[in-house]
Amino acid sequence: MPASPLAVLTAADVRTSGVLSPDVAVDVMRRTLAAKRAGVAVDSPLSTLTLGEPGHRFVAHPASLEDIAGVKWIGANPENLRHGQPRASASVLLSDRQDGRSRAVVEATSISAARTAAVGALAVEALASTTAAFSVGVIGAGVSSLAFVDTVIALYPDLVRTVTVFDLAEEAGARLVETLRERGVAATVAGSVEEAVTAHEVVVLGTSDAVTPYVTPAMLDGVRLVVAISLNDLTEAAVATSGRWVTTDRQLLAYDLSSTARAVRSGAVSPDRIELLEDLMVDPASGDRPEGERIVFDLWGLGMFDIALAAAAWRRQERDHGQR
Repeated sequence: MPASPLAVLTAADVRTSGVLSPDVAVDVMRRTLAAKRAGVAVDSPLSTLTLGEPGHRFVAHPASLEDIAGVKWIGANPENLRHGQPRASASVLLSDRQDGRSRAVVEATSISAARTAAVGALAVEALASTTAAFSVGVIGAGVSSLAFVDTVIALYPDLVRTVTVFDLAEEAGARLVETLRERGVAATVAGSVEEAVTAHEVVVLGTSDAVTPYVTPAMLDGVRLVVAISLNDLTEAAVATSGRWVTTDRQLLAYDLSSTARAVRSGAVSPDRIELLEDLMVDPASGDRPEGERIVFDLWGLGMFDIALAAAAWRRQERDHGQR
């Protein structure tokens, strides 16, 4: 039997497939996390190639799920931002899990933002109260932050009361606020990190990997859920003084990347206290959480997330084109 041709999906193909829409992306991530909990979806430790400046790296992250195995490949360089280019870009290689044939290469930069937003929204669903309106504080006005807010609003259109945005690049913060206002969201630009964090029930950290942690316990007064998309924003004290710690995978504890991982290695947080999101999706946090309890959710981007969305896009293209 001749080998099947290798499909190539561009960014336009991925958009056309519909997998980037919040409802589809959340559904795919929900099913992927359930498969992970059941042991059907499995990630392998990532491999990182670091080049020179902090944040300039290439990362390979293999995973398998159902009948597909694949690898997510990300290249990132913060210097890109100075030239008006995205900090990171990604692609996914999909292979048949049984016979090993390569089946598709998928441009996955937009997929990374969609899966980050979808998993973050599932964290809001499982870890924050969705029975009363809440405000959102945003640090970092990039693509992931916009996708997160869009997805949470799509899931809970009547619950997001206000969004406050801070970015060191004032123009970027203003652009995100204007975009949100155009979509009917009550959004404002914050003059400081404190203004964008303190007293907001949900805070999303989406910077380009801070060099020095800057979010302190005092800033987190009134915050119920911190969604840490970026890596180095929370001081060790801010992590340690939280009441619960949740992540997508305990593999993160093996890498000196996230604020939570460093707090664990320093002894400030016990590793056996780290909970997994997929477990809490089955048994969500109760509505009678202790007064003032704060949860830090460390959103570790697993290979299986991008591979699941890339596979969904590829299968939709096969279906629409009548291929096998």
